[in-house]
Amino acid sequence: MDGTFDHVMIRVEDLEESLDWYQTHLNYEEKDRWEADTFTNVYLGPEDMHEDGATLELTYNHGDHTYEIGDAWGHIAVRVPEDALQESYDQLMEEGVDDYRDPESCDNRYAFVKDPDGHET
Repeated sequence: MDGTFDHVMIRVEDLEESLDWYQTHLNYEEKDRWEADTFTNVYLGPEDMHEDGATLELTYNHGDHTYEIGDAWGHIAVRVPEDALQESYDQLMEEGVDDYRDPESCDNRYAFVKDPDGHET
């Protein structure tokens, strides 16, 4: 099989809050949207995304749903320029994003924050 990585899907409890978080803090934009009777899928990615670039799919199931993040789930990885890690992290902290692990605790190679649903990013 010769396949291309297309997207990662996460379920969110509040679509508008999650959209605002990814658009505000990661500068992601809406690439596509699918409105169905019982759910809404929104596909996000950076503005300058490669034509075949993978997207982040936010799935909102209509109604009142609560989700738990299982222990098999890891994280969403977003790459920033190597020399911009601390600056990017500091900006997120100034914007009030929930901290998970700062760059220093990760040997200054990466850092983690949490989105509104608790997904490590």
